[in-house]
Amino acid sequence: MWRAYGGITGVAVVMNGAPFLGSSSALNAYTSPVAYFSEASFGREFSKLLDGFAANAEMLGTLGEEQVLRNIFEAFRYALVCTKHPGFREEREWRVIYSPAYAKSDVLIPDIQSIRGVPQQIYKIPLKDIPDQSLVGIELHSLIDRVIVGPTQYPQVTYGALVSLLEKAGMTDARKRVVVSDIPLRQFD
Repeated sequence: MWRAYGGITGVAVVMNGAPFLGSSSALNAYTSPVAYFSEASFGREFSKLLDGFAANAEMLGTLGEEQVLRNIFEAFRYALVCTKHPGFREEREWRVIYSPAYAKSDVLIPDIQSIRGVPQQIYKIPLKDIPDQSLVGIELHSLIDRVIVGPTQYPQVTYGALVSLLEKAGMTDARKRVVVSDIPLRQFD
């Protein structure tokens, strides 16, 4: 979808998802696939959740009220953050979720960035492995599978700039990993 949302020079960074699926809590950031639900299908899934509570009431009672409420809150929070209209299903999106109000990370770096003219709090992930906390595969050469330069008026200039930046960051095979897409896209002003 970067071709539609990336502006006039869209670029997709295809990443190795393994570090985001591992068991490390070093970042206190977690991944989830997006569920593409209509209102009706969301209702059916919610009913299944309620049926599961009823069917497992005895087991839930052994967890204690605080644990059950925490788990319900987390289920609702992930449902809120990771549900989209079924029209976006082709995206097959995964989300990385970081909620510093609930679990802060000593690794992530807070910053303020202006994104499309709106100043926002963001968190940067240092691209450095932390093996003693089981966080591996986030260094640039491991994390980036490839970079796709989307439709743009200047694909070779964009390609050259990206290769240069990746080489400057230490990626020795950047020329192989950056590719130019030949998929056409009409953009209207």
